[in-house]
Amino acid sequence: MYNPNGQDARPPAQSKRAVMPVPQQVTMKNKASVILPLIALLMTVLGDLAGYMVSPDWVWVLSCCLFGITHLCLFSYLVRRGRFSWECAGLMLFLLCPFLAAFVFPKVPNRLEVAFTAYALVSICSLSAAIGARKTQGGLFYLCGILALVISDVFIALEFAGCPWAFSWCVPIYVSSNVLLLVALVRSISLPSKEEKIVELPVLVRQHRNACFQLWLGCLMPFLFLAAMYFYNGNYCWYSDYISESGLVFVRGMRPNHLGALFLTAGLTGSGILCGWYFEERFRWGRGFLWQRGLILLFGVIGAIGLAGIGAAPYDQHPDLHNFFTLCSVPFGGAILLASVTGDDIFGRWTEKVIWLVFLLFAMAIVASLAYLKRLETGGFPGNPTGPLIQKITVLSFYVYMLGQVIAFWGRTRKTREKKG
Repeated sequence: MYNPNGQDARPPAQSKRAVMPVPQQVTMKNKASVILPLIALLMTVLGDLAGYMVSPDWVWVLSCCLFGITHLCLFSYLVRRGRFSWECAGLMLFLLCPFLAAFVFPKVPNRLEVAFTAYALVSICSLSAAIGARKTQGGLFYLCGILALVISDVFIALEFAGCPWAFSWCVPIYVSSNVLLLVALVRSISLPSKEEKIVELPVLVRQHRNACFQLWLGCLMPFLFLAAMYFYNGNYCWYSDYISESGLVFVRGMRPNHLGALFLTAGLTGSGILCGWYFEERFRWGRGFLWQRGLILLFGVIGAIGLAGIGAAPYDQHPDLHNFFTLCSVPFGGAILLASVTGDDIFGRWTEKVIWLVFLLFAMAIVASLAYLKRLETGGFPGNPTGPLIQKITVLSFYVYMLGQVIAFWGRTRKTREKKG
């Protein structure tokens, strides 16, 4: 087709070069963003060389410090690209804490216990951040590399626990972790970063899902305590022995009781995680003033740390630390009291909360009466079995209270979700 002036009216054809995709360029921003994982990779090399730099007494402390820097750098890099997976953090804490307390810590010096504990915590943080950033550019390689590094550390811990074959598995897994982290680093440099699109579930769905998880896991916890008593390496008496007796690593200082210690630590750690999670839900979704909900969260988290610490520090290994964590569980009372004077919400009506508070106060009155009768010099109750019975009544009352709150949370969220359709 031609116009009156004799010129072609069609638009000029675009050249093939103009429609071809432009290759992705490596920008200075991409290079600068991988400084932290590059430092992390260098720290793993230094961690390997630590055995040649210091005396054998401190080699593992230095290695934990260097590899800890590795995990901290990876955590700082990955947590900004995705989100932190609290579910993974709770699961890893539930698995690692009993294993370390029952099998590894009894066979290493105290300085290594501190180093191993700190290293385990930063490993959990980096792995949880890697799971949250797994869909970003190179994120899957970062996840596999960190997971392989954590698995190699578990085999090293197994060697400390008395498994000589574990070290032969550690080396190839550790080498593969370095290769995977190097691939992740190269991919992060060569391609622009691709952020994960975080899709949040509706509020009602999240609330009911969390309530279901808490209910099922809360019903599971007593079986771990019963398993610790059943697998106790001796004759455990339910009314004359304290609960912590079933979690001793060595009974009477000589008979190993690793399986009982594992189950009790798992039960206490899981209970601490669940309690902290529940009071975090109260802070997020419950009614009350901000300062009131903040104190509920603070007291609940301190109590949760106390519960987990009781199991992580068995009485026969660290009696003073065990007693300290026992005192840390006392703030649960403050969280319960503040939570009981809030209005109607998805955690129950205020009348139900008051009834539960009365139940707990009645149980504490029984405990106080038994404790008073035990202290009487003449005509009082004997220390044993009164002391163990006081402990078990207190623990059982607290468990019944917490399970009742979770059931109320589950029931209210289910009804609210059904009403909303």
